[in-house]
Amino acid sequence: MQALIQLLGWMVLRYSRRYMQGEPGQARFLRAIGCLLAAVTLVVQASHLLLMALAWIACSLALQTLLTFYPGRPAARLAAAANGAPAGWPNACCWARCCCGRWPAAASACCRLAAGVGRRRAGLRAAAGLLLAAAVAIKTAQLPFHGWLTQVMEAPTPISALLHAGVVNLGGMVLIKAAPLLQTAPPANLLLMLWGGASALLCCVVMLTRISIKLRLAWSTCAQMGFMLLEIGMGWYALALLHLLAHSFYKAHAFLLAGETARDSAARRMLGQESADGVLPHLACGLIAAALLAASQWLWQRWIPAAALPPLFWLAMAWAWARCCAAGLAGWPRWP
Repeated sequence: MQALIQLLGWMVLRYSRRYMQGEPGQARFLRAIGCLLAAVTLVVQASHLLLMALAWIACSLALQTLLTFYPGRPAARLAAAANGAPAGWPNACCWARCCCGRWPAAASACCRLAAGVGRRRAGLRAAAGLLLAAAVAIKTAQLPFHGWLTQVMEAPTPISALLHAGVVNLGGMVLIKAAPLLQTAPPANLLLMLWGGASALLCCVVMLTRISIKLRLAWSTCAQMGFMLLEIGMGWYALALLHLLAHSFYKAHAFLLAGETARDSAARRMLGQESADGVLPHLACGLIAAALLAASQWLWQRWIPAAALPPLFWLAMAWAWARCCAAGLAGWPRWP
């Protein structure tokens, strides 16, 4: 996970070198990006619940600074206000969840969570799990707390790429680290499944009606986060982690190439080419990939039932990740 964070940070900073060239607030932008990356790294690496909560709040503060990079724009101020209003709810839930745990400083490590929750009352475990699930659902822009994510388009493109690739999905990593607690709190799993599934379905429908590329990507992020919460609620932590990694690379690639996509689409319209020409090949590839994964899952469970995921699953995901990275690196601007 640390390799993913550092790679995404390098990609965004490399892209920002030319994108932010000549901007009067470039130094402020770089400082805020550095603070955000440091806070994200601390959330992923922290084994102490209090330290994780503080780093998560630091992520919100750094993101607030980046969203108001152009303070003179009314839309930027509106987006920052929309992000700041719901941000207090997950922070409050996170602190309440730490209080419900009542873990001493010596036993606050996430690696000792499984041993700690087994000795506590069922009601206390359920309350802690529900608070954590609610905090993550709000942080991942699930309905009806999705408005701030669809209103941050006034920020520079590198900020949007980092936001969708490494900040919004940070809640999924927190839930995966707290898997021992979720396994002992069925109400939290039920909340994640219902909330994530409903948000994924509705956001997918709304995404189809959007015209702007960035808005479609924002609604897509809401839907993908809903799917990830659904996977975690069902106990598929390995699949959720793989989903998180693939989504990070895809969204970084999509946002950093959003301008070229719009230009290519306009060129195709001028030449009289239909945009639907490329739908069938993608649909065929998706069906073939789904059939391959289903067949490999069945064969692997038939011969070696102890394995959770088949090797062909990881091979297919690695192939898709390599194709995405190759396409992204080929389309980025070179060093000046």
